[in-house]
Amino acid sequence: MKENKRFSYFDLALLAFGGLGLEVVLIFIESALYGTSNTSEWEVGKVLLHWGITWIIWGIVSYLVYKNAKKNGFDLFAIKEKPPIRNLILTILALCLAIFIGFIDWGYEFKPIAEFIGKTSSYGMAGGTVAFLFQYVYYFIESVLFILIIALGQQAGEDKLKVKYTKYIPWGGIMCGLTWGLVHILTKRLATGLGCLVMSILYGIVYLLLKKNIRYAYIIISLM
Repeated sequence: MKENKRFSYFDLALLAFGGLGLEVVLIFIESALYGTSNTSEWEVGKVLLHWGITWIIWGIVSYLVYKNAKKNGFDLFAIKEKPPIRNLILTILALCLAIFIGFIDWGYEFKPIAEFIGKTSSYGMAGGTVAFLFQYVYYFIESVLFILIIALGQQAGEDKLKVKYTKYIPWGGIMCGLTWGLVHILTKRLATGLGCLVMSILYGIVYLLLKKNIRYAYIIISLM
């Protein structure tokens, strides 16, 4: 890497993670305006507004991180190699494992169904359905930042850590675990945090299995 680059790949991965953290700042501001930090007490309109603003913030951060990575010579969309059938099978198994972990974490419930029931119970069928759809758009935009953390973390690891078989090590998953996973360990239950750490590594492995092809990786990691 050239020394005159403004951001290293590691820096950009951290910036993508920082983009996720901006939601916390938004909640802090909203809590001051609404008089409560308990989002379950917010009216549906306030919840939808929150997700809408978050979409915009995350979209801007994703774009800026992607453009800076491209200036550094790393275009995520330039990698078009198709993963072999064996890798696709292993990826599907990883997806099934992730769904199973989520099923256990949600008290033996399928997350989308549980969330739909929860939203319609809180806001009624019409409001709950709209809230459910907004939340899942939120998840898919959030996944863009996850992909950036993983892809840029992988690139940083391979560039800087010249160990044997470095390209087979899921540096991106490790990066995700040391950011998103560690935050959950520090702020949530230990079991939840460790689960996030395991999932982070799994994301990184899937990214490598899919030959770093962002088109495949985004779909699978979003579903995971």
